[in-house]
Amino acid sequence: MVALAAALLLAAAPATLTAGERLPPVALTDQNGATVRLDALGGRGVLLSFVSTRQATTTYCPAVTAKFLYLQQHLPFADYRLVQITRDAASDSPQRLQQYARRFGARAADWRFLTGNPATVAHLIAALGAGSAANGYEKLYAVSGDGMLLGELPASDWSPIDAIAWSADI
Repeated sequence: MVALAAALLLAAAPATLTAGERLPPVALTDQNGATVRLDALGGRGVLLSFVSTRQATTTYCPAVTAKFLYLQQHLPFADYRLVQITRDAASDSPQRLQQYARRFGARAADWRFLTGNPATVAHLIAALGAGSAANGYEKLYAVSGDGMLLGELPASDWSPIDAIAWSADI
């Protein structure tokens, strides 16, 4: 039954969302075990990217997470929160994400690390056109509090300072 639901979810994936379209109504789990729906974030916008704790020994994922640390220190959190979703949901449990979050000094109220069913995460990656960690391509997404994609910055082009300016303009 789970395999059938996962197959249907993947088959229903949009080609790639564009600004103004809503994220799929998926439920994920944060580093503290709480359920999070990306289409019901409660008013505050989100800056979102993908990460893998198994790639934490390479420069790529820690570099993206370090950018998020800068954002945590400088972004006006009355308007935004930060979300990083694992690419490796089969390995990245809430506990593992919690350890990773602690390593970077993430404040759980403003910066969440999410995991979930691997098929659900794959569906979200496909819907956002997030590329793959293997080729180093990563984007930063801005999402409204009700799950609408506001825009994206390509990985090679964004710095934390760019992201702060960009988020103020959208």
